[in-house]
Formats: sequence, structure tokens, C-alpha cells
Amino acid sequence: MAAAFTGLAFAGGGYDPEIRAGMAVGLWWMVIIGLGFGLWPRAPIPRPGLVAGSALALFAALAGVSMLWASDDGRAFAELVRVLAYLGLFTVVVLSTHPGDAVRWLSGLTIGITAVASVGLLSRLEPEPFPVLAVTETIADAAARLSYPLEYWNGLGAMVAAGLILLVWQSSRAATRRGAALAAAFIPPLGLALHLTASQGALVALTLGLGVLLLDGQRAQHLASIVLGALATLPLLILAALSPQLVDGLVESAAARGQGDRMLVVTVVVMALAGLARSSLHGRFPRLRLPILDRRALLAAGALALIAFGVLANPIDRIGDYTAPPAAVPGQASGSELLTVSAQYRAQYWAIALDGFASAPLTGLGAGAYESWWGQNAPIPQYTRFAHSLFFQSLAELGLVGLVLLLVFVATPLIAGVAQLRRRAPSPALLPALAVALAGLFSASIDWVWQLPAAFVPAVIALGLLAGPALGRATDARTNRFGIGVATLGVAWIAVLAGSASLFTELKLNASRESFSRGDAAGAAGHARQARAVQPWAAGPRLQEALAEELAGDLPAASAALEQAIARAPEDWQLWFAEARLRRAQEDLDGAREATLRTNSLKPDVGLVGR
Repeated sequence: MAAAFTGLAFAGGGYDPEIRAGMAVGLWWMVIIGLGFGLWPRAPIPRPGLVAGSALALFAALAGVSMLWASDDGRAFAELVRVLAYLGLFTVVVLSTHPGDAVRWLSGLTIGITAVASVGLLSRLEPEPFPVLAVTETIADAAARLSYPLEYWNGLGAMVAAGLILLVWQSSRAATRRGAALAAAFIPPLGLALHLTASQGALVALTLGLGVLLLDGQRAQHLASIVLGALATLPLLILAALSPQLVDGLVESAAARGQGDRMLVVTVVVMALAGLARSSLHGRFPRLRLPILDRRALLAAGALALIAFGVLANPIDRIGDYTAPPAAVPGQASGSELLTVSAQYRAQYWAIALDGFASAPLTGLGAGAYESWWGQNAPIPQYTRFAHSLFFQSLAELGLVGLVLLLVFVATPLIAGVAQLRRRAPSPALLPALAVALAGLFSASIDWVWQLPAAFVPAVIALGLLAGPALGRATDARTNRFGIGVATLGVAWIAVLAGSASLFTELKLNASRESFSRGDAAGAAGHARQARAVQPWAAGPRLQEALAEELAGDLPAASAALEQAIARAPEDWQLWFAEARLRRAQEDLDGAREATLRTNSLKPDVGLVGR
């Protein structure tokens, strides 16, 4: 688990389509081999696992069927593969685990996240060995926010929040003094990493997850770990406040390099002290009996805190700040301004998603169609591919049916987990699984972490543990294991074929781009045609073929390929932009003018294109 997650994270977080296609193929081959050779448990599958898995499978089917009405068949197919990758992971967790396996899965996830976050922090403190991320060159304030290796600060923040939740749990539950100390030692560096991401959503997700942990019978231990971790992190945050060049990402400056060296030394010292402090406290917590830590008292205190926050925060003004475009909000978040309130355009993204839903409330615009819809209806000069919310984007692209299926998928494991709290002796992994799932779902509700697997995989794993047998739930003995296995194998073969088609296409497109960059027009065209043969419905291979033919000087062939691409994705402004350029090259000024007007009608008026 730790190795697989680390590999995914360092592959750009799994954002690129070839990575998630490979992820889908690998996971579903695991399902096929595990079921085909009887390598996995033969116990009945718990009902929550069946319900949640079926809902996500239907969600994937709806994404695939939406190719019939989506504006871009290729993007809809790519979204199908994305959902199949998550469905494969959920299926592996449910089918491969025995009762009691949840602790091992969460432990592996803890190791993986901690390793990735630690290297990410090191990339800021000692940046020389690490590559410069492309996102820092395309987005103005990206350099001030820690993003390595996921290349998106909020995604990294969501991942680090899950890691901190798990480290607190590991520090509290570790059977050995050494294990408790090791977990506690890594809380401060991950806390610093979270600070450097300047991710407000991740901070809220962390708070939510830690609040869930405090519902445990070991809440005294959890609270002690939280307090110890916070106290150990505080010196690092103070030092960060005194290191403005480092925090703001000015890594090329001599001041930032000196501040990074100093921060690294202090971080190592703080880690050692935190580990020693936790080691000295090991075994003392069971004697603590604090009435204030009663579960009902904690719930009441949490409710009062929310009410007090709502009154003191002046919610009318905060709503105004949140819904205003960032340009109208003073003091935008940078690496040193974690608590700045700002929508970052989310109010606008979500409003346009609701407009898309209103235009097709039952089935939506089609999977992957939000980018085109935003381009045509953007109220502000800002480009985006995503609605920055899994639920709003699903509502816009797959309508009410898609949203209901998605809610069934996420709610069923959560309800099953809450129901297990009533058991006399619930699994020690129950509340951390709930905490990680809720934290991840919160992050997905306010950002595009669904599109970044390394940020959302922890939540999917947690949902699988909650819905499957790993927490030791009693299963329904009447479950038809054979029928479920046959159906699962059928889905698996479809997923492998779809993922393989996507993987082959992306590899060929990458090869075509590499040939293009070398000036090899024939090679670029040949790879593009091979990609086109695998996905004849997609516009991307035909656009790449058109670019290769243009490089070769065959403008009529380039125009023909581009015309076929436009027929498959008529609302993609990039295709019309290429069409305008080709028309100008052919001295067709009227055609170039029409294509330019079409381009401008399909994209917001921005000069910089990002995610």
C-alpha cells in the first residue's frame, strides 16, 4: 500500500490520463486474477459494499453512455476511465480484505502519505535536487504554495490532512513506545507542509477528521497526541513567519536558501523532541479519566463552538467575501496567509455548474462537458476545466441521476460505519477510516481533488474499508457470491478493455508529440493515426494528426483531419483556434475570421490557460 501510493503520488499525483488509465488496468487485472484463481476470501460480501459498488458502477456506466450526448466523446470516455479506476480500487479493497485488515491498510496509507509529504516539504527547504514544477510557470501565485509532487497545492493539502489524521491515530494506538514516538515525530513536519500549501480547505478537512477521532473511546490519547503535535508544530510555524522568502517560494534567493537550511535543522530537532516526549508518555494514557472528554460533552462543545464562530465571524460579511471574485477581496492567500477568506472563483464555478444542470436536469451535459460549458458561459475572465466540486460537476455533467448514484456510493459506507459505532467493541480502525473518508469527501466537495487520484485515493480506500469486511462486520450469509463474482468479472473485462484503449491512445499521442518536437512529421502523423484507430470517436488523435500534417506542409490533409476532429468535439475552442490558423495559412481570410469568432465564443477572454 505504501509503495503503490508513493509511486502514484510521484507520477504527478496520477493526474495525467495515461497514469489513471494504467491505474485502472492494473487494478482490474488484480480483480480478474484474484477472483479467477480464488486468491481472495470466499466470505459473503457485506451489503454496504454491494450497494456502494453497484452505485459507482452505474455512475461509470452513465458516464460512458453520456458519450451519446456529450459535446466531446473523447473527454466523456476519459471520464469513464477515471471512474473505472476508482471503482477498481474500491472493488479491490472490498474483495481482497479479511476481517481485521483495516489496520494494515491504514498503516500502509500512513507510511505512503508521510513519505510523500516529507519529500514535498524537503523540496521547499532544499529545492536544488528537485525539478521546477510547470504549474509555477503558468499560475501566478503557485510558487508561493507547496505543491510538489502533486503539482497542486490544495490537492497536496488534502493528502497531508489525511496523513495528519492517520498519524494522530497511529501515535495514540501504537502498541510499542517506538511506534508511538515515530508517528508523533512526523506530525510537526506534516503540519508545516500543510501550512506551506496555504490550503484553507485542507485545514477545515483536518479539523473535521480530528473531530471524528475524538469520538473514540481512546479520545484522551487522541487529544494528547493532537495537543503534543500542535505544540511541536508551533515553533516551526513561528520560524516560518520569520522566513518570508522561504514561505513565499523565492527559492532562488540567497535569503530563502539560508532560511531553508535553518528550517531543516530546526525541523529535525523538533521531530526528535516530539518523539521523545511521546515516548515518555507511552502507557500513561489509560489512567486518564477526564469527564470533559465524554462523547456527548464533546458534541455539545463542538456545537457551541460552531455557534460562537458563526456569531463572531460576522457571517454576512464572510459570505460577501466568499462570493466575490478574488480581485475584489483584499489580501489573497499566499504561502504565508493560510487563513485568508477567499472563494478563489468557486462561487462562480458552482453557479455555472448549476446553470448546466438546469439546461439538462435529468442526464446532464455529458461527462467531461463542464470545461466547454464554462468557456461559453464564464461570467469572469478565468479559464478552468473543473467545477472545483465533485458534486456540483457531477450534477452539471450527469444530471440528477448521476448525483443520486454518487451520493449512494459515498453515503452507504458512511452510514455503515456510523452504524458500527453502536457495536460493543468496534474495530480500532473504524473512526480513522471514517475521519479520512469525511475529510477527503469534504475536500472533493470544494475542489477538484477527484481529478487528482493521489489526493482522493485515501478517501476511496477508507470508503472501501467501511463498506467491506475489513472492519469485521457481520455479513449477509444469503449473498450469492458466485453471481456477484461473475458480474464483477464482466465489469472487470470491460474496464480492462476501456483502460487499455485509453492507455494505448495516450502513449501513442505522447510519442506523436515527441516526434513533433523533433521535427519528425512522418513519425508524428503515424503515431497519431495509431491512436485514432483505437479511439475513432475522440478528437484528440485527429487534432494531433492535423498538427503533424501541417508540420509536413500538407495543409489540405491537415484541414481534413481537423474537420473530423471538430465534428467530434464541436465545442472545443482549441480545435477552432487551430482551424483559424490553418485557414490563414491557406489564405482563406473569411474562413479564418469565422473560426476566430467561433474560438472567442467558446472560451473566456484570458491570456493564461491553467487547470
